[in-house]
Amino acid sequence: MQKLTIDDVRPEVITFAIKMERKLRENDHKGGWLNDCYDYLITRLEDEVEELKIAYKKGNGVLTGIASECCDIANYAMMINDKYERDVNHWLTSERQEEQPDNPIPSARTTLNLSDRVTSEDCAGCGYCCETFEIWYPAPDENQWTDIIRSEIKRLQMLSRFGRLITTRSNDDGSTWVVFNIPCRYLQPDKSCSIYYHPERLLLCRCFPFSSSTKEDCPKLMGD
Repeated sequence: MQKLTIDDVRPEVITFAIKMERKLRENDHKGGWLNDCYDYLITRLEDEVEELKIAYKKGNGVLTGIASECCDIANYAMMINDKYERDVNHWLTSERQEEQPDNPIPSARTTLNLSDRVTSEDCAGCGYCCETFEIWYPAPDENQWTDIIRSEIKRLQMLSRFGRLITTRSNDDGSTWVVFNIPCRYLQPDKSCSIYYHPERLLLCRCFPFSSSTKEDCPKLMGD
C-alpha cells in the first residue's frame, strides 16, 4: 500500500476533516470518548445515521443539517477507530511484556481470570456460564426496599410464566435468582468468547465463578 503524507490528502477530505474538528471542539466539554464503551459509540453512530436520513428526506432546505449529521457520523466512526487502535496497541504491548518475565509491569492477561474456583486448565470451555444472565435479589426484609423488591420479583415471576426466557430460582434464605435465558452477545458458535482478551470484557466474567456459585452455575466447579 502506498504511503501517504498530508500533502497527498484530497482537498475535499481536508475540508471535511476541518468540519469534523469544529464539531468536536463544540463538544469538548463532554470529556472526549476514551471512557465510552464500543456499544455506546456504535449506538450513537447508528442514531446519527437515522438523523441523516431524516434530514435528507426533508429536502434541500436543510443542507446545513445534512452536513452537520455527516460530521457527527464521521466523528463517531473516528472515535470507534481511535479506541480500537489504542486497544490493539495495548494488546501488543501486553504481549511483549509477557515475553519478559522480569518486567515488573503486569500484562493484561494476568487479570483474565480472577476466580480460583475454576482454573483455566479445569475450564471445559462449554460456554454454560455464557448461556444465561442472572441477577440476585436479597431476601425482602422490613426496610424501604422491601416493597420494591417484592414487586419486582413478582413482576418477573409473572413474565416467566409466558415462556422460558425469564425464570426465577428461590433460595432457602429467601433470596431469589432471576435468570434471563439469553446467550451473551459475545458467545461464539464454538462456545468461545469473542472478547476474551479484550479490555472491555466484563469484570463479572473475569471473577466467575464466585464464592457463592454452585455446580448449577458451573458444571466444572471444584469443591462443594
